[in-house]
Amino acid sequence: MNKTRLVWSTLFVVMVLVGCTLPTPIDVTPVPDSSVNPHIVISASAATIQVGDTVTITGVPVGIGLPYYNLYLDDQAIARVTYSGEARPEGGTNPVLEFVSATGAMRQAQFVLRATSAGTVTARINATGEIHKPEGATWAGGGSDPLTITVSP
Repeated sequence: MNKTRLVWSTLFVVMVLVGCTLPTPIDVTPVPDSSVNPHIVISASAATIQVGDTVTITGVPVGIGLPYYNLYLDDQAIARVTYSGEARPEGGTNPVLEFVSATGAMRQAQFVLRATSAGTVTARINATGEIHKPEGATWAGGGSDPLTITVSP
């Protein structure tokens, strides 16, 4: 009999003699945490502007780390900016507001738009990134409520 087997056999006999039992297995199935609600708080420098004016739309992530922000105007993807400041247009266009620039950081993104014609636009910002839950981190995202910008002639 090798030494390892002898040690384990002896340990088992001692445990039985002193009344020790093996621990009962417990259920370690993670329970989803409904308190985690990743989203974006959206705001604008003005709700009403005139043709030719610019407006800055700001998104602040809540519960989203390393965010990649996406601006949508009337459900068209207009621009994307990362937490490290890499900005690019997404190819979508809007007849009322045009994309000028974007800046991004861990704690907020800002999109500058210029009014090109009169009308009303619904803006939203979505972001994907790290979401931390009790069972660990995952890559997911959240979005903002709609924000209405009105452009007058």
